[in-house]
Amino acid sequence: MLTLALDASAGTGTVAVLDSGRVLSAAEADLRDRLEDPLLPAVVATIEAADIRVGDLQRVVCGDGPGGFTALRLAGATAKGIVRATGAELWVTPSLALVPAAAERLAPGDYLVLLDALRGECYAARVTVAEERHVTRCEGLPRMTRAAAHDYAMTQQITTIGPDEAGAMRPHARGIARVEWRDGLVRRVLASEWEPSYGRLPEAQVRWETAHRRALPGDGGGA
Repeated sequence: MLTLALDASAGTGTVAVLDSGRVLSAAEADLRDRLEDPLLPAVVATIEAADIRVGDLQRVVCGDGPGGFTALRLAGATAKGIVRATGAELWVTPSLALVPAAAERLAPGDYLVLLDALRGECYAARVTVAEERHVTRCEGLPRMTRAAAHDYAMTQQITTIGPDEAGAMRPHARGIARVEWRDGLVRRVLASEWEPSYGRLPEAQVRWETAHRRALPGDGGGA
């Protein structure tokens, strides 16, 4: 089954085209450019490099977050646009699972995956890696400070991994090839209803609600 995978949880857009678990092509895009959309050209180039057409795609898998608000919305909007145009299925997976799944070398075992959540905190998940680096479990944990995360890892006798940890492992869309499609780790969603799991409210919303001392009207995260 031809699959397009997207993830932008750690601020860099990542794209991969897979055929039944085999990565045909992959790319990255710097999302810091606010004047143009840098992700869509990377998607187009990755599809062309796989020697297929966008209409050949049977499903799109998008990293579900948590992560940076703007980047997640961009990846989510791109995924929705493609499935609406092609009729492909839309699936999502926790972005934290894509860190160990995309790693070049990682021994089987449990890991604490950390992504920067700003404000001195980290998004965290306890992830189980089986043989051949396949991720079989991703248990999301509450946001915590990096110190608290390291204390948790020490108590549980597991290793921390992530962009800011030893080894600097980052999530990448190609990791979907090693995420087990069971137990809800990868789930099918409707484009009309799904929104990424941002992990926290966007900064603009926090400032508005602080200034007005009430919830932002109509907040539902809809695109």
